[in-house]
Amino acid sequence: MGVCLRLLIVSMQRSGSTTLCDDLNRFGIPCWYELFNFNTNPIQAGYAAIKKLGMTEAEARADPRRFIDRNVKDHNFTEPFAFKVFNGQLNGTHGLSSVVHHVDMCLIYRRDNVTAQYLSLEKARLAGCWETTPSSQHDNPQCATDVVAMMERTRESSRLGHFTSVARSWFHAAEGACTKSGRQILKLRSEDYLSSRRATPALANLLVLQRKTMLAAFTHK
Repeated sequence: MGVCLRLLIVSMQRSGSTTLCDDLNRFGIPCWYELFNFNTNPIQAGYAAIKKLGMTEAEARADPRRFIDRNVKDHNFTEPFAFKVFNGQLNGTHGLSSVVHHVDMCLIYRRDNVTAQYLSLEKARLAGCWETTPSSQHDNPQCATDVVAMMERTRESSRLGHFTSVARSWFHAAEGACTKSGRQILKLRSEDYLSSRRATPALANLLVLQRKTMLAAFTHK
C-alpha cells in the first residue's frame, strides 16, 4: 500500500458528505467525492477515471483494489487523500471488503435524522433539488417544493422504514468490514459537523500525522 494514506468516507446520499469533501479539498486533502459513482456528473471522479484509465464500470466494480491503485498511480499521490463510498455503489459485501482492505482509515459519516435524510432524498428525486448548500438550494426554484405531502405519504407507507433498515445495515456492514480489517475507525455525525464545520482542520492534521507515521514505519522496514 506504500505511504499514500487513504481515507474511506462511508456515507449515504443527503448527508452533507459533499460539503465534507469540499472542505477537505480546501484544506489540501484531495477528496475524490464518489469514486465508485460512474454517472457523468463532473463532480464525481468515477466516470472520468474509467475513461482515462481505459477501464469499464464493470471492471472497476469487479476489482476495486486495482481501480484504486491505478488512480493513485495516475495522480502520483504520496500525500493523504480521501474518497466517498455510498450504499449500492459496490458489488455487495465482497466489494466493500475489497475497498476497505485497500485503505488505511475509515470515516463513518452518517446523518442521525434518517427521516429528514429520506425526505431530502425524495425531494431531490421528485423535484430535482440535488443542491448541497443552503445558498444553492435557495437559488434553485425546484428546491421550494412543499414537502408536507411527502411527509404525509411517508407516514402512510413502509418506504421510510425500508430506507431506515437499509441505512442501518449499510453502516453496520461498513463498520464491521473496517473493524475486521484492523482499520482505524473515525465516527462523525453530519449534524455535528455541518453545525460548525470545525472538524475539518483537525481531520486534515490527523491524516497528515498518520501519513508521517506510516512513512517512518515504511522507511525503517
